[in-house]
Formats: sequence, C-alpha cells, structure tokens
Amino acid sequence: MKTIIIGIDCSTNPRNVGYSVYDYTNRVFIGSMSGQANVSDRLREMVLMPTNYNYLKTTTGFHVIITPASNIVNKNLRNKLTTNATDYGVNGGFFYPVSTVNAPTEGLSIAITPGDTNDREVNGGSKRLSRGTAIVYRDPSDGNKYKMAITRAVDVADIKKQFGTSITYQLMFGGGSLSLRKTESVWLDELQNIEKFDLNATLRQNDSTGRTGLGFRVIDGVWKAYLVFHESATLKELRNFMKDMCECYEAIILDGGGSSGIQVKEDNGNLIKVDMEPFQLRRS
Repeated sequence: MKTIIIGIDCSTNPRNVGYSVYDYTNRVFIGSMSGQANVSDRLREMVLMPTNYNYLKTTTGFHVIITPASNIVNKNLRNKLTTNATDYGVNGGFFYPVSTVNAPTEGLSIAITPGDTNDREVNGGSKRLSRGTAIVYRDPSDGNKYKMAITRAVDVADIKKQFGTSITYQLMFGGGSLSLRKTESVWLDELQNIEKFDLNATLRQNDSTGRTGLGFRVIDGVWKAYLVFHESATLKELRNFMKDMCECYEAIILDGGGSSGIQVKEDNGNLIKVDMEPFQLRRS
C-alpha cells in the first residue's frame, strides 16, 4: 500500500523535484483516448470509478493522474523524479538558484507534511511571497472528511490564520496561482504583481516547455486531486486544460521546464516515465 507524496529536493541534484506516489491496488487503468472531444467526458468517468488512482494521456499530450486528496503527502527527494521506479507521481515546487551544475540552495515553495523534518514553511524563500498554495486537511465538522483547498499564502502561519487550527492539516504545498475562477487578464496581473513571478524569464509563459499543475474538484462528496503534466505546453495551455477539460475548481502551477516530470504505472505493468532535460523548450 503506497501513499501519494509531493516533495522538494535541495540536496544532490541540480534540480528541485517533488512528486506524488499512489497506491495502485485494484485500480482501473483508463489509457489513451481516441479523440480530444471526449477528454472532459472521460475525465468525469475516471473520477467516479472506485479506484485509488487513475491515469490517462490525451491525444494532445497531457498526462493526468486523478486520486483522492487524502492520498497525497510530501516527500523530499534526493535525486531526480525517475530514480526510484516504485515511486509514482509528478515533480513539485520552485527553487533557487537555477543551475544545471550545482544543487539548489533554497526552496521557494511551501512543502509541509506533518512529521517531515525537511519541510519548507515559506513561499518565495527569503523574499516571503504570497503565492498559490494547495492544502489537504481533515474537517472535524464534517465527519473528519478529507478536503482540499487552494489559497494564496506567504507561510504556514498565514494558512492557519485563513483556515484556522481546528482542522487537521495533512499537506501544504506551494506553487503559483492558476486562478481558474478569474479572467485571464486578472490571473496574469496577479501572478506578476502579487505573487512576483517574472512571466517571461521565470515562467516563460509563451514557450512550449515542460508544465506541471496540481488542481482539485469535488465529485460525489469526495475531494479529488488532479496532477497534470505536459512535455511541451504554454502556461495558458496548461491553465485552459485544467479549467476546461479537467473541470478543476482551482489549481496551482508547479515547477516547469527542466524540472517537470512524471512517473506512473499503467494497469498492464508498463512504467510511464518522463524526465525532462534542463531548460528543454520549443519556441512557439
């Protein structure tokens, strides 16, 4: 029995990668789809199935893992995502400095799992920036049900101020807001002026490059996490996919470019693994 983990590596590898790991006992594998027009319908079918996680790859190249939010925890990696063949999931948050030679010295995204001594408690590192952050928690007012939310926060104290201390936190994980409920212009303005992302230098918004996102929606009272990866998409394409095809209520960006990656096992035993080369992109 495995759990889902998302984490940060600031040690031996020159890329900061985190991911989620899934229990795949008795799961149903959906597989590739024959037509893009059916993406939204097939995704709806997936979340209704009584399985621990489901995986598919669309004809447009999006990899999607759907799992109950209760199945996610962080993990601090000591190497690239695909090093351990028994770990399944996607990469995690941002880091500094960007280098193909030296290991990062500072994590720039909150990464909290209770009991993890490698936790990162602040978004933006020493700059302390208010950025999109996902949380998974248990709600005592609703039968201790696992729930998921996305908010903009600076640090753990900020999150607890917003959501209170009566709930039990399982996960806090930072990235950048995708603001699916807002207009595109407002989203980009806030991403740049509130969260202090450089849309071109850091996020390379118009480049087709590695992209990773984490979102959620509620199906029949169950909070489902969506982990989405693409080898070559623009920032807007990732956002539009999570909004229109996955129908997520809200989502965040995780690290992209050379840090993006996925590893997941299909029902037939085939291991899907994509580990992007640093700074790999295609200009559009």
